Amino acid sequence: FPSSQTVIRLGELGITHHNDQFFPLLVGNYILGGGALVSQLSTEIREKRGLTYGVYSQFLPLPATGPFIVSLSTENAQAKEAVDVTLKTIERFVQDGPSEQELTEAKQYLTGSFPLSLASNGGIADILLKISFYDLPQNYLDTYLDNINKTSTNEITRAFQNSIVVNQLIKVMVGKQ
Repeated sequence: FPSSQTVIRLGELGITHHNDQFFPLLVGNYILGGGALVSQLSTEIREKRGLTYGVYSQFLPLPATGPFIVSLSTENAQAKEAVDVTLKTIERFVQDGPSEQELTEAKQYLTGSFPLSLASNGGIADILLKISFYDLPQNYLDTYLDNINKTSTNEITRAFQNSIVVNQLIKVMVGKQ
C-alpha cells in the first residue's frame, strides 16, 4: 500500500545456541546493532545521518541455525542510502571489530542487565524453558556472566568474520521506491 516509509530487512543464516562463538557474537551484536541507541548502526544511520528512528541487529539462535537480521525503516527517498550505510557499517564491523571502550561498555550493560532478567517469576521461567528447550548446559546461569566477561575484541572480530558474509546478506525492502 502507499506509504512514505520503506521497511528494510537484511539477513542471512546465523547460529544455534550451541555455536562455540555464541558469546562473542552476543556481545559483538550488542555493539553492532543490538544496543539500540548506543550501537554502531544507530550512530551511523540515526545520529549522523538521520535516516531512521531506529535500527537494530540480532541473532535468533534456534534448535537449527537461526537467522541474523538487521531491521530498520526510512523515508522512501532515503532507502538506498540507508541500505548502503547499513552494509558499510556491518562490513567495517566484520573487518575491524569493536573498540576496547565499546567492549567494556557492552560487558557492563550485558552483565548489569542479566540479574534484572531473573527478577520475576516470568523471567526465571523463561530462562529455565530456554535452558531445557535448547538443551543448554545445566550450569548456563552460573557461567553466563563469566562467558560475557571473558569475551575479547579479537574473539568478536573472529566470530563475526566466521559468521557474517556481508555480500551474501539477503535484502528485503517493502515500500514505494
